[in-house]
Amino acid sequence: MPNATAARLCLPLVLAAVLAAGAMADPRVQTLPLSVTRIEADGAILAADGRWHRLAAGAARLDLVPASARPPMEQRDSDQLPHSRIALSHTGNSAAWLARPTDRYRHGVLGDGLEAEALRYVRDGLGPVEIVLPPNAVFEDLEPRLADLDGDGEEEIVVVRSTLDRGATLVVYAIAGDALLEKAATAPIGTPNRWLNPVGIADLDGDGRPEILAVETPHIGGTLRVWRLEGGRLREVAALSGFSNHVIGSSELALHAVLDWNRDGRPDVVLPDTSRRTLRIVSLGQDGLVEIDRLPLPSPVNTRIAVVTGGLVLGTGNGLLVRVRPR
Repeated sequence: MPNATAARLCLPLVLAAVLAAGAMADPRVQTLPLSVTRIEADGAILAADGRWHRLAAGAARLDLVPASARPPMEQRDSDQLPHSRIALSHTGNSAAWLARPTDRYRHGVLGDGLEAEALRYVRDGLGPVEIVLPPNAVFEDLEPRLADLDGDGEEEIVVVRSTLDRGATLVVYAIAGDALLEKAATAPIGTPNRWLNPVGIADLDGDGRPEILAVETPHIGGTLRVWRLEGGRLREVAALSGFSNHVIGSSELALHAVLDWNRDGRPDVVLPDTSRRTLRIVSLGQDGLVEIDRLPLPSPVNTRIAVVTGGLVLGTGNGLLVRVRPR
């Protein structure tokens, strides 16, 4: 009898827990058991068994179709930084990458003890040209970003640079003749082994000028910061805390996405919260960064968040493939 009484007392608590779990479920979040090891920017999904998959276009359910195998990314230089990626311009006639590995910065946040001491750039009729950092600095990054930030018709290169005594800073390099010159930089975080992870470059407010986005200290209550290149300097235009777009020790930097989530004609930013269990969608308005939506996840995200037809796709730490869709 005592056991029956205890069961009756516990039943409301169990029902409340079930109802709470149901309330947390969001029909825009679909899951499929699939041990995902990698997701490419175009939405190609690599499973733990070595097979490639894609989402079935327009599927109402989370359906997969086989995809052709992809070769590993080739390194263009013999001394290219391991795990790094070559950045191509949207026209395809220029590229930038990181080279000359060094172990002089003992941080290892990106999966190994190596960082780059050189940034290289090549385009039709030029290069490769490079800039080599002094002994107290490294490029703590895996892929440069190419974009025309000031509207002069010439692309700039955005990359993370860290010093042994002051941590990371976001740097913009310009191509000047046959050389790379620093054009602007944010203030260093100020402490060794403190890092920032770029999110991307996009015109968030629709004024025709691109903004640069990065999460500062993504492992310690990360803050999304937004800068604009103005008058030869990077001016911060907005900031919002509570994000994490990187797992310590991982070479995957793209735990984020930029797309028009609410279909207002302007890009929005999708980022995990500090637990990586919730996606927060934020937009840049006149009053700064504002959260416009959020979606709970079944487990912390640990792969690239890729933009696909109808929404986003990602992998979680407990072996699930997840697709999320706007309203």
